[in-house]
Amino acid sequence: MNEAKRAQKYTGEPAPSVDIDPPASASLDPVDMFWAEALTLLERRVPASRFRGLILCMSPLAGSRPDRLILGISDDFSRGFAEATCKDIIAEVLSSLVGRPVTVTIVTDESLAEKALHSSKERGKNINDLIPKERPVVDSSDKSNFDPKYTFDSFVVGDQNAFARNAALAVAEAPALKSGFNPLFIWGSSGLGKTHLLQAIGSYIQEVYPEKKVIYTTTEEFINQYVNASTGTARTLDTEAFRNHYRTTDILLIDDVQLLERKPACIEQLYFTIDFLKGRGKQIVIAADRSPLELKMDERYTSRFGSGLQVDIQPPQYETRYAIITKFLESEKLPFNPEAIDYIADRATGNIREMEGALTRIIAFAELTHKEYVSKELAEMVAKDLFGNKIVKPVTIAQIQAEVCRYFSINHIDLVGSKRKHEIVLPRHIAMYLCQELTDSSFPQIGRAFGGKDHTTVMHAVNKIKKEMSSDTDIYQQVQHLTSSLKSKS
Repeated sequence: MNEAKRAQKYTGEPAPSVDIDPPASASLDPVDMFWAEALTLLERRVPASRFRGLILCMSPLAGSRPDRLILGISDDFSRGFAEATCKDIIAEVLSSLVGRPVTVTIVTDESLAEKALHSSKERGKNINDLIPKERPVVDSSDKSNFDPKYTFDSFVVGDQNAFARNAALAVAEAPALKSGFNPLFIWGSSGLGKTHLLQAIGSYIQEVYPEKKVIYTTTEEFINQYVNASTGTARTLDTEAFRNHYRTTDILLIDDVQLLERKPACIEQLYFTIDFLKGRGKQIVIAADRSPLELKMDERYTSRFGSGLQVDIQPPQYETRYAIITKFLESEKLPFNPEAIDYIADRATGNIREMEGALTRIIAFAELTHKEYVSKELAEMVAKDLFGNKIVKPVTIAQIQAEVCRYFSINHIDLVGSKRKHEIVLPRHIAMYLCQELTDSSFPQIGRAFGGKDHTTVMHAVNKIKKEMSSDTDIYQQVQHLTSSLKSKS
């Protein structure tokens, strides 16, 4: 259905004077029609567990209209979860249907509890459906859970992600054989390639080791499955099925583990699962949007997550962004002027998903307006509101630690540890100085991020670097280089 038809169907605005048949369902409530069509799109855009467990349990409420949809759901817990995981994608799909922004509000409506129960029974929302009895979610005979576009070959490598990519490939080539790489913890902001690497690991292992069982899951799916198992009618059996599902795998890949914050029961399950698998020589790979130290969890969990190899992915620099855009365009027939690519690479924030979204929007506009190629002027006209003015993001302690480790070729454990060798102490002091200069963190906060050191230790390090910068050219240049590098990535 084209945009003019949608506008007429849902908003009542006049369409161009062409012969069109009236909708067969014109007698139905427009908002219900709108929501029904949105559901068909959402089913293809979100994980099955989220679609069944949340989106199908929502209903448009009185006061809704096509440009402002009020969705009700049965309880506060579900509402909060839906707000965090579904609201943005729902708004995006609805907006695409009418061709203009749609506001989505999700509210608690206890009268929908019966509908949620009926929907759950109707669609088999229980652990026995979410977890097959005969085979795992992903095994050597079922590769559908791995997106074929997410491979090591399609991962564009730059200085900011080479270490993470190489570590992921090493794990895929020899899962669980390198004890120092287990678990492998990959962290970085949203849209930088963490999911790409997890999926690439799974695809590679399936290809090279078809006999191994591989499970890739998002933390959201893990939570949904655990909740369903714990609240089922046959509680013991369901919980046992859930536990066995994850503990009989050879490789566990779990994404977005930061979503376990403030969910102690789920964290406990994952903690024991990781301990169980590692004790039996199985490989675990975890991804999150921040380092283990920054996760708001009990130390015993974060120390387990970070007990193997930790690697971070930083936002791509200009050269890498240009390469990512070029690779993305390889499958497109519409040619891009090099100046258009340069404009996008220069203005992009570094979030790869946002960058690809901008490219998709530019290509769609060019095709709809019958352009033979994309010029810089066209790219700027279509995408300037997506990029806007560049916003300088604050530098974090974790970013400083990662950059210092990379610059001095030391590992994170030594940087935050207690070793007194000069080649460790100097980088540690410089890192503490940079944390004091480039972040709003207090001396005690910095100390905690460096292995729980006392604030007086941090003060001593900062004062020492300040003094040495005025007398030692090498230290001055090292600090200047690191400062410039960190600011360029913010």
